[in-house]
Order: sequence, then structure tokens, then C-alpha cells
Amino acid sequence: MSENDLIVVSPTRRTLQTAFIWSNDIQCEKIISPMVSPRLFPQKTEGHTLPCDEIMGIEKIGNEFSTFILDQHSPTDLWTKGINTMPDQEFRILVERLLSCCKQRSKDKVYIVSHDGTITSYRQLISNLSFSREDFLIEGGWVNVQY
Repeated sequence: MSENDLIVVSPTRRTLQTAFIWSNDIQCEKIISPMVSPRLFPQKTEGHTLPCDEIMGIEKIGNEFSTFILDQHSPTDLWTKGINTMPDQEFRILVERLLSCCKQRSKDKVYIVSHDGTITSYRQLISNLSFSREDFLIEGGWVNVQY
């Protein structure tokens, strides 16, 4: 990771703590975005967010993670409802929106710190391949995706 990279982080406590520890000594751009918040995979519109995957409030994030920037391009309602049970069609639009915003920043690399279901959902859309829960990353794992 370098100063010319971008980190996009889910607004949940554990992902923010992970990104903070991982990037603490790097002066790169760090954005918190509900567009990479927890997402069920495979998608179930009747699903529920686990207590550990609840989105932190904007004020609380500002108080505890002041070195991060809040995503100004996310729809306001995502800060409360997230993407967990969002229909695939809406999710696809958000993914394209986020990737476009990342591309416009002209960074060397973009790192997304998020949850297994979210990462798998993003991988599936970017690659146009079908994935299953068997394709989840192992705990603390990472994957390199070219876009």
C-alpha cells in the first residue's frame, strides 16, 4: 500500500478498526462508504443484518475514526438501511457508481475493506462469473480483482 492508493471501508466497527490498524502509517485517502456495507450472499431480500454488522452512525464514526472521510457520493438513506437486502438490480447500479467514483480519483490501487458477502457480490458483478458461499474468502483473506 502507498500514499497514492485509496481505501474504501464499510461503516461497521470491525471493518473500520481493521482498516485503521492496517493503514495507520500510510497517508493515503481513506473513505467510509455504505456502498460496501454488509450484504447477504446469495441475496435474500428477507434477510437480516447481524448485530456485529450494524452500520455505525455518522456522528459516532466522526468521533472515533476522524482520519477517515465520509463518502459524499452515497445516497443518504444507505447510511441507515445499507445494502444488505437491496435487490440485485439496485445493487448493480451502486457498484457501477462506486467503481466509477474510484476510477475518477486516479489512484494506483483501490482497496475495499468489507464483509465476505459484500466482497463476493462485488467479485461476481465485476468478473461476470457466478459464485457461491464456497467462494467466500477465508477469515481475514483478500483477493486481487482487476477492473
